[in-house]
Amino acid sequence: MDFGTHCAVTTCKQLDFLPYTCDACHRIHCAEHRAYTDHTCPEAYTKDARVPECPICGKPVPVPRKGMDPNLAMEEHINGGCATPAATATKIFANACSFQNCKTKEAMPMRCATCRKNYCLKHRIEQDHQCSAQAGASQQRNQGSGPFRSTPAQPAASRTTPAPSAAKSNTRPQQGAMNTTGRQLAEERSLRQTNAPSNRAPASAVHANGGLSEDEALARALAESARISSSSGPTSNAPDGSNLSEEDIELQRAMQQSLAEQQRRRQQQQQQQQQQQASNSESGCCVS
Repeated sequence: MDFGTHCAVTTCKQLDFLPYTCDACHRIHCAEHRAYTDHTCPEAYTKDARVPECPICGKPVPVPRKGMDPNLAMEEHINGGCATPAATATKIFANACSFQNCKTKEAMPMRCATCRKNYCLKHRIEQDHQCSAQAGASQQRNQGSGPFRSTPAQPAASRTTPAPSAAKSNTRPQQGAMNTTGRQLAEERSLRQTNAPSNRAPASAVHANGGLSEDEALARALAESARISSSSGPTSNAPDGSNLSEEDIELQRAMQQSLAEQQRRRQQQQQQQQQQQASNSESGCCVS
């Protein structure tokens, strides 16, 4: 005498004394395969109350009749006019050009910074779409810059120009021969230094100065100017009748001191060179 019933699943066939009967397919199963998903019940959809969702339009597809296969309902929904994504998708080229008789549409908006309107690539520049805001601004500028443009009244203090004071004209330094010669020599020196900088004076400059260096020629020119100014007396060009001989003398002294310092440095350099040559000659004799 057999007790219990075997499971309907072919891979199980377990003898169960308390079997379970599926309410959808009405088959007998054991405790492990009693769920719809465990024994892959073919009639499980009749007991599933969930509404499937269309994979195309994303809308829920209700099952009209009880016990109807949801796949058939989904097929009827797709064949009966399901909205495709191409029809419901947003338009990409939605930015229409605002220029007259232009029907071009762009994917990205391009607005004019002056008139704040959208245009295509062809008419994005203000001159291309004949920007009205720019034309109005230029017209206003032209009107404001006309010959009869009204200007705010200036105060009397700003309109009056100060007269040149006699004190400033009196304090202007006298342009003597020494200043002119010194300025010319300074300009020549700066020009030669920029063109061909070197520590020694060029041969052309030495030849032009009578075999003297620039500093010696400048010192001689200063001495000659001081002698001329002291012999001629006060000049008539100065407004107060005074001359600048004291300033010239001070400048001459400064130049003489600078010249003496340079001569002293040259003598030191010559002595160092002579000592170096003597030491080199002595070392050569010892080696031989």
